[in-house]
Amino acid sequence: MSFPWTGDECLSYLRHVSPQVLAVIIGGVIFQRTLWLVPTSPRFIDYLIKGLDELRCDALEYWSMDVNAKNRDKARFLEAKVKGAVKSLTSEMKCFSQKYCRKTDFAPLMVEVSDACTGGAFESATRNADGGRHLMVVNSIHRVKWELMKRKL
Repeated sequence: MSFPWTGDECLSYLRHVSPQVLAVIIGGVIFQRTLWLVPTSPRFIDYLIKGLDELRCDALEYWSMDVNAKNRDKARFLEAKVKGAVKSLTSEMKCFSQKYCRKTDFAPLMVEVSDACTGGAFESATRNADGGRHLMVVNSIHRVKWELMKRKL
């Protein structure tokens, strides 16, 4: 029993079919990438917003308490938590910006958040509560959340 096609007939058939097969494969890859990016972007935005809300709560708790010998340990814990959250969110925002929205640079916004959360008498041995810092923290974080929500809607 022999194969019904000869070598030349197989090559002719492959030359005829290969552009269509290649087009279907490339189209499938592009379509799959598009479908993969759409649902992950809103989830990543929700994750970032949750992190920003936690940072806001920790920063407001830190700036609303007087730092003295009695509560210095809690203040040090909150200082480390705020600094860690700012650095983590900055790197995550950079990743988000590179992957999903190359037109928006979140670096200046995160510098503003960092200045609002860690500026002033941050990490001083003794200080009084700073009520004016509350508005700076809330406004800077809100600007970042607003930019993220523009991408989600």
